[in-house]
Amino acid sequence: MTEFIKVPCLITGQLVEETDVEAIMQKFLRFLLFEKNFLPSDFKKNVKVDFEVDGKHCQSNIDLLINIDGRSLVAIRFSIGSIVTRETGAISTARLVEKDYIVPFAIQCNLFDAAFLDCINKKSAIYEWRNIPDKATLLGMITEWPPMAMPENRKALEMQRLFAYDSGGCKGASIFGEDWQGCDHHHD
Repeated sequence: MTEFIKVPCLITGQLVEETDVEAIMQKFLRFLLFEKNFLPSDFKKNVKVDFEVDGKHCQSNIDLLINIDGRSLVAIRFSIGSIVTRETGAISTARLVEKDYIVPFAIQCNLFDAAFLDCINKKSAIYEWRNIPDKATLLGMITEWPPMAMPENRKALEMQRLFAYDSGGCKGASIFGEDWQGCDHHHD
């Protein structure tokens, strides 16, 4: 078993194990706090996304959720490796995490790059860390509240899409077999 050093989390102050994903998260948090004018209170950490596929419970994870004044605005997921291949999973978590509306934006991020994603229109909007909107710009991008709700006839498809993107690293998960035992979003 790998032992990790413990470092203070920039938003909670608590000591956390510095896994690869946690190191990316803390670096990106430092960037958002000190260069993009967000506050520690603007973030929720490790938000669970519960959903069902074929009557089976599944759970995915949003590493950080930008939530300002009770409004979830950006779902952020971290991973090592390619961000482009993980964009769909990030969009799906943002479309499913809130029951009454689609979180309008998501970020898929690795140690060197990030994709800022439009979750209403399901498309990439901006690439590179430096191009991520600062807090004031982000708030200006929210023209009406709440954003649209997930259409009922699209929820099952979005759940299947999230399962397909997140199940690859989940022990026991299979979209074809009966041995499916649930799924937690794992980082490569």
